[in-house]
Amino acid sequence: VRWFLMDLQEFLIETAEISEKAIDKYLERPEFGALINLVNYPNKTGGKRIRPALSRLWSLALGGPDHETVKIASGCELIHQASLVHDDIIDGDNYRRGKPTLHNLFDAGQAVMAGDLLVMLAFKIGFKRNTALGLLLIDTFNRLVRGNAMEIIPGRDKWDKELYDTIINDKTAAMFEAPCVLGAIMADAQVEYQGDALRYGNAIGMMYQLSDDLSDVLKFTNTGEISGDIANRTVTLPLILLHKQGNKICVKLLERYLAGIEFTDKDYANLRHHIAGSGVIEEV
Repeated sequence: VRWFLMDLQEFLIETAEISEKAIDKYLERPEFGALINLVNYPNKTGGKRIRPALSRLWSLALGGPDHETVKIASGCELIHQASLVHDDIIDGDNYRRGKPTLHNLFDAGQAVMAGDLLVMLAFKIGFKRNTALGLLLIDTFNRLVRGNAMEIIPGRDKWDKELYDTIINDKTAAMFEAPCVLGAIMADAQVEYQGDALRYGNAIGMMYQLSDDLSDVLKFTNTGEISGDIANRTVTLPLILLHKQGNKICVKLLERYLAGIEFTDKDYANLRHHIAGSGVIEEV
């Protein structure tokens, strides 16, 4: 009952501490040897450990174990960390949370291998507990890779909302579904409750992605600041919905924005005007 009476912040802090200790112990394995600094670096760059917290909540809510669930759920956290390592390489980002990215400290090749090692360790953690957890983690990573591949594939229609939904469902929501389902499995919950956990995790993941999509767009429309997704000319849901409205002048402006050609201050001002007056922010 103690967990139910805990303050949320206290719960998250305690979960993070349990998870980090578990990951440290997993990484002490002799198999990593001289690679320890390489594979351990992503674990030391911060993060709230939301995924182990979701696992813990679902397990406890369904009468399952507490700290043991967090330790096993650290497999989800390792996959998440590996995906960030790979994302940073793909996006060419040299910093994350104010610290140098792994490929910036070492090189891309070593960073890729470190990410792969973290994923393999996650699979071992899952399968050591039971087959269902191992298969859950494999399916989750498969969806992450598929989502990333669809996102960067040349020639895809970046204005296709259905394709966008598919991508974020795999790339983002999968990493929220997995820890919730993991918690239900740890509690030996019936399939019906595992399905509830899956739908809950999906809703949280999609909400997280849409909030992220809105963040830089809101900053842009409210203050004119060109940063994040706007500066990188990333196509997010607000811009997809704006494109879908079919205003010829706006569509032409968005096509130029996506093409990566010169975009002047006047172009950004026009884009800001179109976004603010379109209602797409409220629609998202």
